[in-house]
Amino acid sequence: TSRNVYNFHLLGPGVKGIPSTGFGTTQFTFGGHNRSTWTVDGLDNSQRRTSRQIRLVISTPESVQEMQVLSGAYSAEFGRAAGGIINLISRSGANQMHGSGMGLYRPNAASARAPLAVRKADQTWWMVAGNLSGALKKDKLFFFINDEFNPLKIPQPVTILPAVAQALGLPAADLADSPFGETFHTPSAKLNFNLNAKNSGFLRYNRFTNDQPGGGGGLTAISRSLSFEDRMNGGAGQLATVISPTLLNELRFGLNRRAETRDTYVPGQPNGSQINITGVASFGVNPLAGSASVETSTQIIDNLTWSSGRHTLKAGVDYQTTGFQITAALSRLFTFGGLGAAAGRPAVTPLDQYLRTVARTVDPATSRPHTYTQLQQELGENAVPLRYHFVNFFLQDEFRLSPRLTLNFGVRYEAVLNPILDDKAPYELSRRVKNDMNNWAPRFGFSWAPFKDGKTVVRGGYGIFFDNPSLGTSANGALVNGRRVLSYTIPGTDARSPVYPNLLASADPTFQTPPNITAFAAD
Repeated sequence: TSRNVYNFHLLGPGVKGIPSTGFGTTQFTFGGHNRSTWTVDGLDNSQRRTSRQIRLVISTPESVQEMQVLSGAYSAEFGRAAGGIINLISRSGANQMHGSGMGLYRPNAASARAPLAVRKADQTWWMVAGNLSGALKKDKLFFFINDEFNPLKIPQPVTILPAVAQALGLPAADLADSPFGETFHTPSAKLNFNLNAKNSGFLRYNRFTNDQPGGGGGLTAISRSLSFEDRMNGGAGQLATVISPTLLNELRFGLNRRAETRDTYVPGQPNGSQINITGVASFGVNPLAGSASVETSTQIIDNLTWSSGRHTLKAGVDYQTTGFQITAALSRLFTFGGLGAAAGRPAVTPLDQYLRTVARTVDPATSRPHTYTQLQQELGENAVPLRYHFVNFFLQDEFRLSPRLTLNFGVRYEAVLNPILDDKAPYELSRRVKNDMNNWAPRFGFSWAPFKDGKTVVRGGYGIFFDNPSLGTSANGALVNGRRVLSYTIPGTDARSPVYPNLLASADPTFQTPPNITAFAAD
């Protein structure tokens, strides 16, 4: 019921991990390593902005023909991961027309109430999927199309007390079940072609969309919820050319794009502030509203295979460029935590502190209007574009020493060309990541059938493997580097603090919080 095809990879030998209950990313370890590269039809499908590599454009089970896992000492043709390679081969059409469809419906009446819940939230779930394949021109041009629509609602109850909501002036709608869910749409299409006896290939398109409201529930009002939109698009093509009976060339091209945007769920002021009343309620604008990221990756691969006697020589070049356009949300958080008891004055609760601040009543002890405990605000340049380049090539020889023993020798080269992060960063080691240009990876493997019946095969190998680091580490370092995005902490009791609900109008070094910056050692 997860509809997550990657969970099936956990059945593979030497593979361990944690399945995903939905369209999240299945977690893998390969011989103890949790680093992986995700591919579809041999083309990269990895999101590299996060600390853990995850799949990018999603494939639904009916669109997959075959699944492959390479783990351990795989050959020089594959790389960019210290753990394993996860590859999906997409389905293709044929001369005969075929189609299938499916549907699922789980009414709310069939769902159990959550433990200790006062009432059962509306958790109706349904999905539909279908595909069609056949020939546009017999023996020449084939198609396969697939689509799935999978909406899921899991509302979260808001537990703000009605009396508190009335005192805060929150509308009744803010106390209903907070919207939460995921609406997935996963269409794909593939064209396979045979141009002539020597040239064949395919063109493929995948799309995945997710509309996900959320962020409310508990002591968080619905108005604090978030509207999250996720749009992934992937395209690929391949041309296989038989140059001679012993020489084959494979040319592949791929393009992936993921755009994520987070905005306010309830229309209002997208640049408004966030209000936290400790232990009472949180409302206002969601802290992530206004953030966005676009990751675009373009790849071209060309492999040449030559068979000669017992040898199969293979060489290839792989170039990929990945660009990021990141926009960070800027914090504007007012915190009301209450005031402790003082001489001749009782303690003030967080709720009373907020209500007195809004009413602008005067504190007799200070002769100043009541105010918030603290304002945390970020100012600065919150958008940054970055582009990375990956250069890879390999050469290997598969040598059939005998019908029962095959050896594989190879060498691979990998390089990541990093962008300049910020040549104006105040700390020199935060300005760039030094390029590592000596990543040579020798590989050796063997496959041996010790007995003539062929029922037992012993495999082994050795190699050096280089892993692509998280690009998010350097991307975040480019944003928070002591220059671009600066954070300010303003005590409400300071005479220069903005009067609620006003914000700090411009940078004030007096309130600046020393940032935790990311620096990259020269080696």
